[in-house]
Amino acid sequence: MSTMTASLGRSWTEQKWARRLFRGTPFRLARFFMAWGMPAAAIPVLRVPMALYPPAPDLLLMRAQAARRAGRIKQAKALCEALRPTLEMAVLQQDLRQVLAIYVEFEASMVRAPLAAGRYLSGLLCAENRRKLLLDACADLPEQPFIIQIRALCQALDGEYKEAAGRITDLMRERGEHGRKSASKAELTLLRETWTVVDRIAFANVDWAGDDVQTESSVLFERAQDSETADALVAGKLLHEQLLQSREQEKFLALCQEDFDKAVALNVRLNAIRHMLRVGLRRLPDYTPAHEQARQCLDAITPEIARQMQQVPRQKQLKSAYVNQMVTVLTLARTLRRADLAQRIVQHFVDLSEDPAANPVLWSAAANIANEVADQEQSRIIMDNTGHLPPQTQVHVRDYFRWANLVGAYDEARKFSSTMPANLKRSFGMIQFVDTLQRRCQFDSAYELAGKIHAEYLTRPWLVRPLQNHRLMTRIGELAFLQRTARVLGKVPQPQDPKGVIFILARNISQLRSYPLMVLRAFKRRGWAVVPLVEGLLPREKTGIEEIDILNGAISRNARLTAKAEEALPQLSNFHVNLDKGQVRWGRINLSHALWEDAAIDRRRYTIHWHCPELQNSLLQLLTWTEATGRVLQHLRTVSHKQNRRVGVISLFGHRLPDCLPRFYCDRFGHGERFFAVHAANGYQNYFTNFSTNISERFVLRNMTRHPEARSASFPLPQNFERYFKAHRAQAAEILAQQEDVTKVRRSTGDQKARAPEAEEAMARIAAWRARGGKVACAFGKVVCDSSVPFDGGPTHASMKDWINHCIRAVRGSDTLLLIKPHPHELNNQIATFPTEFFSDLIEEEIGENVIFLGHRWFDMHDMAGLMDLGVIYNGTTSVELGIMGIPCILAGHFAPIDYPIGHIAPQTRAEFETYLRFEKPAIVAPDIRERAALWLHYMRSPDFTLPYRFHARPVTNKKIYPPYWFGEDLKALQTGENATPGRLARRVLGQEAEPGGQRMPSST
Repeated sequence: MSTMTASLGRSWTEQKWARRLFRGTPFRLARFFMAWGMPAAAIPVLRVPMALYPPAPDLLLMRAQAARRAGRIKQAKALCEALRPTLEMAVLQQDLRQVLAIYVEFEASMVRAPLAAGRYLSGLLCAENRRKLLLDACADLPEQPFIIQIRALCQALDGEYKEAAGRITDLMRERGEHGRKSASKAELTLLRETWTVVDRIAFANVDWAGDDVQTESSVLFERAQDSETADALVAGKLLHEQLLQSREQEKFLALCQEDFDKAVALNVRLNAIRHMLRVGLRRLPDYTPAHEQARQCLDAITPEIARQMQQVPRQKQLKSAYVNQMVTVLTLARTLRRADLAQRIVQHFVDLSEDPAANPVLWSAAANIANEVADQEQSRIIMDNTGHLPPQTQVHVRDYFRWANLVGAYDEARKFSSTMPANLKRSFGMIQFVDTLQRRCQFDSAYELAGKIHAEYLTRPWLVRPLQNHRLMTRIGELAFLQRTARVLGKVPQPQDPKGVIFILARNISQLRSYPLMVLRAFKRRGWAVVPLVEGLLPREKTGIEEIDILNGAISRNARLTAKAEEALPQLSNFHVNLDKGQVRWGRINLSHALWEDAAIDRRRYTIHWHCPELQNSLLQLLTWTEATGRVLQHLRTVSHKQNRRVGVISLFGHRLPDCLPRFYCDRFGHGERFFAVHAANGYQNYFTNFSTNISERFVLRNMTRHPEARSASFPLPQNFERYFKAHRAQAAEILAQQEDVTKVRRSTGDQKARAPEAEEAMARIAAWRARGGKVACAFGKVVCDSSVPFDGGPTHASMKDWINHCIRAVRGSDTLLLIKPHPHELNNQIATFPTEFFSDLIEEEIGENVIFLGHRWFDMHDMAGLMDLGVIYNGTTSVELGIMGIPCILAGHFAPIDYPIGHIAPQTRAEFETYLRFEKPAIVAPDIRERAALWLHYMRSPDFTLPYRFHARPVTNKKIYPPYWFGEDLKALQTGENATPGRLARRVLGQEAEPGGQRMPSST
């Protein structure tokens, strides 16, 4: 009977009218109740179809939504658990909209998703060509925290970071106000972190997260100050971040001080001090005010810190909150140069570790203590006392591996990983063990583990944090690049008893991808070994020669020598540093200008505040790298001489630390064929493409020890150019016609349709000056933080600042009208990158009646032809453009006539410089200067000079393309013999092939 009843029940419920009445109608009615904010009314309505029909995904999902919104937490959680099979099926069917809809409920009810769902989302997030799917699937889902951050992240990575940041800001304002949509502190923190990630992506694109972040933050600041009803939570979360990133230092520090003064608890005060010391992505010139304010606050609470240290209970379980608090004190004491306090904290932690109740919370202390090499023995004591204890949380896991990486305890880290509890082996803390695996060059294992961590991380949507999620995505991309790099280079085995050795000075993945990686393989084919000096970037392939193999990964990623290298490599002597004056010397090698280059690039300015504590901390790290590099070079010199083996060191920058050191050292102690430095650089592609591409497709390599007179591999050698010019002289007229349009590129005016009124006024003033018989000279400025020279100055001037001020003084009382044209790239963040000082800021002399400072966007180069009689150049391709136009120039910088050997005047004294500038002596340049300028451009464009080379993504500007990746089609072209560039570049370094106009070294092998 029951069977017959069930059969009849199934039959009538499956009738069309029944499904419409008992399933469709309740579903629509429940949706109506949900839309009108009556979830409790929707729950009983949905019981009817759930009783009559098998549980369907849409019904289960709506019931879970209704239960959650009605506040029935346990019921919602149970319904979410019932949705797990539905989620697994949606993953199998790649129904992304359904996956994310279920994730919304899992997040709200704190239900863990299946691992397959985490893997699915990880794969989508980490694949650039699949993120659009996520963005589309999020479109109509409710703005819950997980969906908000996923949408913002994908939107920002797709280039719409301004829109993403704007929406986050709006949500912060909406949910920060009291009312129906009032948000929790955790949700507001997550929104602020999401904005921070979006801003980092904007910065990577050399842009701001908003159209006018400074104005936005100032308005919000005023609201928070002037109104008691302003959304204080927003002021406490987003405002701090916006003020920091928009360089509003005074307002940012005022808010931090207010936080400190209002706080009662010590940990809150410490957090306020820590915030004072934060550095924005876009640097400020000087952080001394922040350090002084933070130091005063730390000194004020030092007695309270001492009391807490005395009162900490012994023989009881140590709390992580206390350890974290004291770790913050240690970090602040070191940063603010309170050495006594820092040492007391270190000893306090050592004492606590000897307590029988000590536990793994002290691993955080050990890791932070190990940041200072001098204190690593104390960190070892703590780990000896507590390292045998089992980790209990992912934080313990993170701290253990952090410590191991800092002290080089990689074997201990491996053993620890094998004995860990299973539930922690895919926890976020394991990201530090990923770093360990990379340091040991186990790229496949590191990549696999990073993927597992990310997948596991995404199974708990309520715990996903934007910064951590983005970090994991980036890490997976980095490791994918290292993994493929190892495979590509591994196709040619490391030579044993090599003819010579090429050493690579890349310090990180970002630098590694800018090296000519395919050329390294070409070196190996020619019997040369390739050895990376820094660990964890290239496969560890031995040569069988102990003196060489000890240098493979000899420098850790912490800028310290490994234990074996430390023992084998002698210390440097006569290495002197005075950061307050910006001076560094190693014996007779002066590194002061290189230090200035790094400081200028970091601060995006010319005038350096050498006393800035934050800058000094940054430069000290670079000097640590420099010392380690110097010790390696000393050893290499000995090995090369002892074994009669050829040695070359490739680096990217001939003017920055530590990359410039191989060149300077080899200039003094090297030999062009036996022991030499190699400069690797992109071809001069930007100039010809005018930023139409972000990927470099050209490459140059040059043995700089063979040509110590040159500044860079990017420019032709003067002697080579002379031979090239003679060889192509017959085609000079034709080539000139081809190159003339280079002066018509609108680098300054861009898409402006009309000239500014100020520009028209300047033109009228220039015309009047010339009409009365006066002459016009134009001094062309540069981006002040981008000189890119091994040393500054020239025969007539000590620096660019000296040059421009001398120009202004020299024209006083003369018939010379001096125009000063700033470089248009000062306004192009892809090059200048948020400068804090401009060319106009270098001018100290009073600008008189015969000086006009032009606007950045007033005139392009071809506009200047009818406005000037003489160019005044410190250094730069402007001299070539003026040469094309037939306008004579006087060159001031040492490298100007070397980089641009086309026949302009290079005065040798200040007096001579003045006579030209005042038109007291005619500026007679090469009679064929137009043809020479055109041939120089022809040379620079030549694919025989800057060779076609793409293979892996290298940025052509300061816009970051990260993580890096390989071009599969270029690798295929190499296999089929369509690209011979790697072999040609290797032959050039070895002297077996000459640059255009050059001569092959007859004895090279």
